[in-house]
Amino acid sequence: ACLIKNTLRALEWAEHAYSEDGSGEGWVLVSSMATGTQVIVGYVQEESALVVAWRGTEVSDMKDVATDLRVGQVDPTNYKVGEYEGVVTTDFAGTVHRGFYDAYLSVMYRGSDGCTGVVGGETLTEVVERLMKDAVNLEKVIVTGHSLGGALATLFAVHFTKNYKDVPCELYTFGSPRVGDKTFSADANSIFQPTPMSTPSESTPLTSASTPHIRVVHESDIVPRIPYLLGTYRHTGTLVYITDGCVYVAEAHGVYIPTLYNA
Repeated sequence: ACLIKNTLRALEWAEHAYSEDGSGEGWVLVSSMATGTQVIVGYVQEESALVVAWRGTEVSDMKDVATDLRVGQVDPTNYKVGEYEGVVTTDFAGTVHRGFYDAYLSVMYRGSDGCTGVVGGETLTEVVERLMKDAVNLEKVIVTGHSLGGALATLFAVHFTKNYKDVPCELYTFGSPRVGDKTFSADANSIFQPTPMSTPSESTPLTSASTPHIRVVHESDIVPRIPYLLGTYRHTGTLVYITDGCVYVAEAHGVYIPTLYNA
């Protein structure tokens, strides 16, 4: 499948995640009452894929803003251990953004009391496992998100890839901030194992199969520049950089990318 086609489809789903009704029939909306985090899940038959799309920041929602501003880093192996059921503390190496991780936990798991804080009572983990069982000819899981949603999508995709090794996972983010430190970034990149790409041509098209973690950034978007904290955060994935009306794959085209977007 063409990289451009797949990326554009992922962008559509990332946009649908902003819908208050879960983007319509066939989609399940999971929303946290505590953090305001919202994610939609649905099986897309023509793609033979389960799609998990995370909503980005809504500036009118102070819960989203609060999530973004909690920029301190936490170690998932010992942070809030015991507050949730079924958390795999070894999912993430290094340290991650506190606000993003809190938001992620709030929709992924039941509390230690067995209750959920999500609308409808079914956690994202439960929804994904149910829909995977019900899906016919499931070939892959596609995870996507814009802005804050891109950060949460990254956390989920790393978790999914480590825990569901028999199901291929593709990750597409748009204007995502950094999620974790250099150890987290290196671990995430090793999991997705992006294949070095040559300049695309008719004989060697770029495919999502060779680059399962695509991170799209526009030159005028400030969000991918943050958080930085003196270099303690690092980006992940294969950068697709949009500037001056052109689209560049950083590794393939050798174009200069400002450090704040690609470090």
